[in-house]
Amino acid sequence: MTNRPRAPAGHAPTLQQLLYRAHASVAAIAVVMVGTLMLLGGMIALRVYAGENLHLVARSISYTVEAAVVFRDQAAATEAIAQIAETEGLTRVELRDAGDQMLASWQPPRGGMVAAIERRIAAVTLSLPVSQPVRHDGARLGEVRVWGPGAILMSFLISSVVGALGCLALSMLIALRVSGRMVNRILVPLRSLTRVTHEVRLQRDFGRRAEYSPIVEIDDLGSDFNALLDELQSWQALIERENASLMHQATHDALTGLPNRAFFEAQLERAIVQARAKGGSVAMFFLDGDKFKVINDTLGHAAGDALLVSIAARLRGQLHAGDVVARLGGDEFAVLIATCQTAGDVEAIADAIVAGQLTPMMLGDGIEVTMTVSIGIALFPAHAQDAQGLLRAADLAMYEVKRAGRGGWRHPPGHQQTAGSIPAPQGPRHRIELINHSGRGTDQDIGKDSR
Repeated sequence: MTNRPRAPAGHAPTLQQLLYRAHASVAAIAVVMVGTLMLLGGMIALRVYAGENLHLVARSISYTVEAAVVFRDQAAATEAIAQIAETEGLTRVELRDAGDQMLASWQPPRGGMVAAIERRIAAVTLSLPVSQPVRHDGARLGEVRVWGPGAILMSFLISSVVGALGCLALSMLIALRVSGRMVNRILVPLRSLTRVTHEVRLQRDFGRRAEYSPIVEIDDLGSDFNALLDELQSWQALIERENASLMHQATHDALTGLPNRAFFEAQLERAIVQARAKGGSVAMFFLDGDKFKVINDTLGHAAGDALLVSIAARLRGQLHAGDVVARLGGDEFAVLIATCQTAGDVEAIADAIVAGQLTPMMLGDGIEVTMTVSIGIALFPAHAQDAQGLLRAADLAMYEVKRAGRGGWRHPPGHQQTAGSIPAPQGPRHRIELINHSGRGTDQDIGKDSR
């Protein structure tokens, strides 16, 4: 499985940043386009208006200087032109006679770069110059040529640009405000979905669900994600049940349902560690059914299995919930008593177990079996310092019971009694008695080498 490439840390933009940039770009483009169109429309309207106005101004000048042209009075013509031109904000005026000779002209006294820019704007924007003939009694005496008004056009351009920039700034602020609200409507459910996804991935919390979103597409995504989580939760529950079943099968005996040797040894080691840390003690029993092979050979394996199940049930019923009963194999059982107080308490429990097994057990078909057990007792730290040592000591003690005649309990051989401890007497010897369905009992006397 290949991992998809990721952007370097700190370089990948967030969705919020992308949306803000997109909205700001759209707003800026829209305002610039609208401002440009408005500026062009205004320039066209201004050109038409200024052109008509210049024709009127030129006509007015031609009427005013008619007499000066007839008498060729240059000073009067210049004075008349100056009065009108200054009032109308013109950039240049020329008065020519019929032979196209200059009779009078006017330009504003100010010059420099500003005036040059105004003249340039007027020349580009308007069709200049505007000409108007000077007539007297129907005869054409000359012509008035008018340029302008550059200052008005420049003022219009400056105000238009400033207005466009102001609208751009205002539109950007409004767009960011609206974008922020829109982004929050999108990002809040997405962030919730992302948080649920992370918790599911990191904490394996398949019980989490995405929240409802008013946005249809995001809500559909959340619904599909929740459906996927439902399936994952079902699969997880199934896997956990299968794992628990496999774990139980691996650590428990299939016939009796008791823990097996591996589980018992792990529990024994844990109990020893805890007892060593607290200065306490641990007791364990190694149990073996007396003459079990006789039952198996005489009545069959089914009867032997039923007998093992009955022994396991009686052991569970005689011990506390905190004690551990395990089947080590065959007719061998082990008991862990992690909360023992004294050797006398342990021996009392062993007496109860031995006595409890003497009650006849029903194996089916009207057959009852009375069976004794041999128990080896080992204590930590008196008899061994670890789990394997306790198992060996208890096993040896159990064989001592077998040699002494079966049906009882003993401590390990060679155990040195300490103050307050109780001697380990040999328990009572019991014989295996088989009772058939007719009620007639028969004693089975088997060789001493049979367990």
